[in-house]
Amino acid sequence: CEGFPYLECEIPYVCRHEMVVTVIDMLTLRTRIAFLNKEAALSIAPKVADLMAVELGWSRAEKKRQLKQAIDVLNTFGGPKPDMAAVEAELKRSGKEVKTVQQVFANMDLGKTGYIDLTEFRDCCEMLGIPFKSDKDAKKAFDRVDANGNGKIDEMEFVNWWKKDDRLKDKLANKFKFAVDKAGSGPESRGAAFG
Repeated sequence: CEGFPYLECEIPYVCRHEMVVTVIDMLTLRTRIAFLNKEAALSIAPKVADLMAVELGWSRAEKKRQLKQAIDVLNTFGGPKPDMAAVEAELKRSGKEVKTVQQVFANMDLGKTGYIDLTEFRDCCEMLGIPFKSDKDAKKAFDRVDANGNGKIDEMEFVNWWKKDDRLKDKLANKFKFAVDKAGSGPESRGAAFG
């Protein structure tokens, strides 16, 4: 796909060596292009289905089913960047509120993998209106949270970082309408309410 760091030859490789068996998996979890740009993912979905069909020996019916399923999922995405006004309106309408640090983490875990990678961290901060000046600045902030340095922020690292004094945390708290002073340490911090 033009403008993205993905090659056609990666599709068969990933099918053979990483056990990918669905077009949805390829576009969301393996390449993450669906999270980066919905329209780009939609435009390459047919080619991805063709390549996967050859590699995995799909019938025409299976290829068609896989492609339809992928397009249906991609159409649930909000576009290249989520419409935060629409997300906030939906949260108000549904009565759901982010009430704990764990829920802030869950909202930033865009791929729902149980961890936040550098791309999710940077993209989520940007879509919340807290962009970094450079990739270097994003990496520096990410590394402050990634305590074990494995390139993934798990929930415990995120919660421990949240307890520290950090300007980024304050900005995130403001975006999620979180009462930072209620997220201290000790038993009163568990289930801290947003204010």
